[in-house]
Amino acid sequence: MSDSVYFSERTKTYDIPISHLDFKYLDSCNDSVELEKILKTLRSGEVGRYTELESFCEEKVARLNPNSRVLRKAVEPIKVTQLDKEERHQIEEDFQSWLNEVKTFSEEIDGDKNSENDYYLLERSKKKLLSGEQLEMNDEELEEKCLKYDDEDLPPIRKSIIFSSNKQSATRLNSKWDYTFGNRVVKPKDYSEWDKLAKEWDKELAEENQTNSKPEKGEKMILSEIETNGLKKLDYKELKLRVVNIPIQTRKKLAEREKEKGNESFKSGDYADAMNYYKRSLIMHKTNAVYNNRALIYLRQKLWKQAVNDCTKVLKTEPDNLKALFRRSQANFELDNLEQAEKDLNRLTDQDPTNFKAQVS
Repeated sequence: MSDSVYFSERTKTYDIPISHLDFKYLDSCNDSVELEKILKTLRSGEVGRYTELESFCEEKVARLNPNSRVLRKAVEPIKVTQLDKEERHQIEEDFQSWLNEVKTFSEEIDGDKNSENDYYLLERSKKKLLSGEQLEMNDEELEEKCLKYDDEDLPPIRKSIIFSSNKQSATRLNSKWDYTFGNRVVKPKDYSEWDKLAKEWDKELAEENQTNSKPEKGEKMILSEIETNGLKKLDYKELKLRVVNIPIQTRKKLAEREKEKGNESFKSGDYADAMNYYKRSLIMHKTNAVYNNRALIYLRQKLWKQAVNDCTKVLKTEPDNLKALFRRSQANFELDNLEQAEKDLNRLTDQDPTNFKAQVS
């Protein structure tokens, strides 16, 4: 590799010059933000594995910014069984005191029968937690012993959002937890569950229903077939100038055609071709569906900032667009914008599914 090529190359994720991944440069650099990006790049393996350089960069970041987030290490939470006797004894006493208060309160509110069931469940949970075991109960025990909640008393955040690939709107459905905990629902706990949701939405895009794109009776394309074919030969700049004089209804139909072609290319795995069709569609007529689809391609290509930009455009006009919220949270997570990613996920799960639609691109 020549020097000119070496000094002109940059990393894909953080756009860092390759020449900066060097002991000499790291030693002279005092910009903690840039060093953090370099450290993330080295850890990712994007440019290969350089253990000594990574350690050197980590030490430099620690000197400049000891509280940097990139220096945090994942540590398993301590278990009760790992505590010393005195601390464990104190926890057991506090737990028992709380159980007694719960039992007394339940007796005052619901009567003896319900309070016995509740106390049985809590007491059993206490023993398992203090012994380090996981809480596992079968459906029959849960149905007989657990507390029941009135559906009307629960706030919207307690409701589950269930998506169906053949429906455009999200519906409130019962899940296993509805059955066992009397309609008390919890949102997904980890990224594996979110990944399942992402795959469902990807499937919707790949199997998109094209019935909406069929022209209704009486609708006609104002442009001739020759003129339509002529548009295909125009580059982006020429296309922008040409579509200005085309009626809006015709532009919408042309944009829909380009989107359909983009979806077909996406389905076949040709992201470059899909990106071209989506861009042409947006030039003809901007739609949130195309911005959402293009954001998905950016995610696949690890172009996180571009994905955030497209999702943000959608959310400006549709603040509760579920796909845009989810995909922007993914991109922000990869960019280490964890606070914003969490906000989007909370907005996603806190929505009332009777008021907002899960848009099918």
